[in-house]
Amino acid sequence: MKIDVELYVDGQTFTEEVRAVNYQEAKRVALARNPNARVISVNANFHDDNNNSSSFFSSSNDNVDTPSSSSNMDFDSFLGLCILGGGIWAFVMYTPILFLGGAAAIGGGIGKMMPKHKILTGTILALIFGLIGYSYGEKLQDNWTYNTTEIEQVYDI
Repeated sequence: MKIDVELYVDGQTFTEEVRAVNYQEAKRVALARNPNARVISVNANFHDDNNNSSSFFSSSNDNVDTPSSSSNMDFDSFLGLCILGGGIWAFVMYTPILFLGGAAAIGGGIGKMMPKHKILTGTILALIFGLIGYSYGEKLQDNWTYNTTEIEQVYDI
């Protein structure tokens, strides 16, 4: 497989493309080609030669003492992290409303199963379940957003 080995020599980093069976062999080949270099990272390269190279899997060398670190984050990865973070933020901020809607839907569904007064029963249950869901969502949101830890005082005897 094609493996990119990032090396460090004299304050500069560069990438050596190696064909090897595993990461250890790729490190040995890259160091044999550049004996004064230090290995920074070893990344599998799954792209064609025509495309821009980026890494999917990486294995960094823990024994390397380097003055700088490198990062291979492209726009798609950054956009994915932003979407994930925004989704978590929206869930935390709108938890009471989500719980209200879910509980109201459950209450309305139970009301439709009633033999008599389906609309009235469904509406009443949707309101009751919705309010209960909203209050539980608000309690959960408060637990997530406010620090409620207490400090325990210990006295010497």
